[in-house]
Amino acid sequence: MTQKDEQTLLVFERRILRSIFGGVKVDNNWRRRFNHELEELYKEPNIVKYIKINRLRWLGHVLRMNDERVPLKLLNTNPDGNRRPGRPKTRWKDAVESDLKVLKVRDWKSLARNRSDWRKMLEEAITNKRL
Repeated sequence: MTQKDEQTLLVFERRILRSIFGGVKVDNNWRRRFNHELEELYKEPNIVKYIKINRLRWLGHVLRMNDERVPLKLLNTNPDGNRRPGRPKTRWKDAVESDLKVLKVRDWKSLARNRSDWRKMLEEAITNKRL
């Protein structure tokens, strides 16, 4: 996901939350809820954080697969050939690794093999403000 995609999703989420929670009546006038008011009312992680957490959850699931499974093979392979000139496209694995850097997880491959430790890390990621 690019930053523009993230911003578009956040705007959409806030629009939906405004329609769910409605406006605020102040001095016989109605006004829209502010973003911080929506965050206080909706105490769940925003949509971008939810996507990142589920992406990390899927990574743990893939790393625990058998060696013959296609998703694990695709995760571990490096494609051959030349890329087009210019800025390279970000791969899914690169995005997940950057999320893990934000969470300061070092040896994530061995951590993911232990399901209970991986789930603890995911629960901590939910409360992390920087993700």
